[in-house]
Amino acid sequence: MKVVVFYDADNDGYMAAAIVSMYLDGIYNGVTKDFFPLRPRGKVNEKKKNKMEEADRNYLLDLSIPEILYFNPDKLCWYDHHKSVEEKFGRVAIAGKQEIGKSTSRLVWEDMFSAPMPLVVDLTDRYDVFRDEYNSYFEKSVIPFQCIMERMRSIEVYKKIVQDDRPSRLIATGSYLWKTEKDQFYEAQFLRYFPNWGIGGTVVTKEIQFPGRFAYLYRLAEKKQIAKPLWWKPGLSFYINQNDKVDETGVPFFTYSVRRLKDTANCLDLIREFNFSGGGHEAAAGFRSEIDHFRTSE
Repeated sequence: MKVVVFYDADNDGYMAAAIVSMYLDGIYNGVTKDFFPLRPRGKVNEKKKNKMEEADRNYLLDLSIPEILYFNPDKLCWYDHHKSVEEKFGRVAIAGKQEIGKSTSRLVWEDMFSAPMPLVVDLTDRYDVFRDEYNSYFEKSVIPFQCIMERMRSIEVYKKIVQDDRPSRLIATGSYLWKTEKDQFYEAQFLRYFPNWGIGGTVVTKEIQFPGRFAYLYRLAEKKQIAKPLWWKPGLSFYINQNDKVDETGVPFFTYSVRRLKDTANCLDLIREFNFSGGGHEAAAGFRSEIDHFRTSE
């Protein structure tokens, strides 16, 4: 039995891939597994296509890359929860599960195991969809858990953590990382500020490692009316973080992470308004471009 697993290179993707690996180990003897982390809109080279052709089953987790979705649907298992590809749900793969409102790791667990969902999967699910984000449990447990997990990019490590399901020490260590991140966020400098984007404005930063948590801090400050950091501007709707990249051929490109700062804002509407090629959810989205859209600083 040969299996190829493509997964998003974030916490939810790694957790989902680890759960798939656990499932395959439990039902097959001598299964051969190849794991390939990808980013949304990532490229699938010939080596990976050959692996897919040779495999008995292909898994696509937390991604909707067309080269994989349409390669051979008859042997594809697709798990996804992104609003931007909802029209493809149930129409591409003959196996898998797609549903908005749940993380991919949760979808995989519910589809493959009848046992109650492990706490570590629940923590990942809460963070990925920002469920109950204004609850104190979110900042004290959910985010610290993600802070430490993002430093451990290994399927085998994730599997061990799911099997043990004792996240208390990880959360304790992650709390120190979360404090360090907050200090960095408060000192971050704007790349640009657009007062009219999104009916309230958009701020842009560069090379922030975890933009989702940057946006969370803004929303938390506004929601709880706590002391505002230097980067806080009233009435903002969106936050964009830019990262400079170079592709396999040496050609530069730019990736952009979009996060909403108001519950009523829609990230997908923003990227569609400007014809950016990307996807995601109402609360979080991303796009890639060969153009540096924000090269002019304030």
